Amino acid sequence: TNGPQPRSLFLVFLVSAFVNGLAGAMIINKAAKTYRAPFFWSGVMQMAMVWFAYRLSTNDTRKYNLWCSILDKVSAVALLVVLVAYLSEGIRRAPLVMQPPIVFGSFALSLTFFYPMQLALFGNEWFACVLDEYPYQLAGFANYVYVPTILCFSLIMFAVTLMIRKIVTDHTLGGMIILMVMGVLVTTVLMQEVHITNVSTQKLILVCPETEIEHNSVLYWMTRLLDTSRLAQNILDYCGIPLNPPPPTY
Repeated sequence: TNGPQPRSLFLVFLVSAFVNGLAGAMIINKAAKTYRAPFFWSGVMQMAMVWFAYRLSTNDTRKYNLWCSILDKVSAVALLVVLVAYLSEGIRRAPLVMQPPIVFGSFALSLTFFYPMQLALFGNEWFACVLDEYPYQLAGFANYVYVPTILCFSLIMFAVTLMIRKIVTDHTLGGMIILMVMGVLVTTVLMQEVHITNVSTQKLILVCPETEIEHNSVLYWMTRLLDTSRLAQNILDYCGIPLNPPPPTY
């Protein structure tokens, strides 16, 4: 998201994804009744993720106003409602073979909800503090969290349409969901630590400033438990993959 060309491509991607989500939500009447609600939720989910991809990619506080605060809160609530709907309706109505992929996919999506929730609760002061602590966090949020998640989510919904048209089976769709989600989750988490470790973080609970955390408190242990940066660094260390590798020499 640095520089005019990458930023412009990023914005084109977000606009395309937003229009895709909006169109999906608007044409649900053309789908069979069984699929109308899931497609509507998916459109709402995608539009909310697009908002947070944009919102968490810029630190220009001059653009932050009451409308931004309202959109933060509405979009965070939308993400939560859709996640609950996916889990409850997916487990209740989906075929047995699709239930594990739905649960796994919902779990992966829930990981992206932590940052919007904190932004909605604590506002721009929290966000500015995080960027002071981690100067590359904008790239972490946009490039390693929301863009890959939106792309993966769009591909999954396209795969669902293939199942509806009987081009793939529900077994194939379930396998595709698990493989795509696992692939995106593992690669983005690991690669963020490889390329921008220490100058960004993947702590799911971001208390800022961290000095406010009382040692050995419940919050202290929750932040450690949900610190995926530590987990990723341990995995990379075990595999012998260096963090922040120097540029290649020729």
